[in-house]
Amino acid sequence: MTVQEEPSLYDRLGGVYNIATVIDDLIDRVMADDRLNANPRVDEAHHRVSPAGFKYYVTEMLCGAEFVESKWVGRELRIGDDVVLEITDHCPRCIMTTLPQGDLPMDNGILRTAARHNEVHVGVYGEVRRAGSEQRGDPVALG
Repeated sequence: MTVQEEPSLYDRLGGVYNIATVIDDLIDRVMADDRLNANPRVDEAHHRVSPAGFKYYVTEMLCGAEFVESKWVGRELRIGDDVVLEITDHCPRCIMTTLPQGDLPMDNGILRTAARHNEVHVGVYGEVRRAGSEQRGDPVALG
C-alpha cells in the first residue's frame, strides 16, 4: 500500500494568485479599520509602509509558511563554491520550543503547529559532504 502525500499548505490554498487575492482584500480592510487605527502605533505603521509593499510582504510570508525544509531530506545543499551538505533527516522538536527565550514569552502554539502540520518536525539535520569556506552573499542552492 502506498501512502498518498498530502498537498502542501501552499497548494491547498490555491497558490500565489489565490493567496494574493485574499491578502489584497484583507490589507485594504485592515488599513481602513478605524478601530485598529485608533492605536497610534498601528496608525503610524500604516502611514510608514505603503499598502502595496505591505500586501507583497504578507503574501510572500504566507507563501513560504509551509515547512519547506521537510522536502529537503535526501538532497544536497550547496553554499558558495565549496560547501556541500547532505540533508539527512527531519529534526523532531520537543517542549523546549515552547519555553521563554529572552524577552519572548512561553508559546505552546509553536509545538502545536509543528505537530498539526509537520509531524512535530521543525528544521532538518545535515552532514558535511565537502567542507570549505563561505561568506555573506554566497549563493545557496538545493540540489
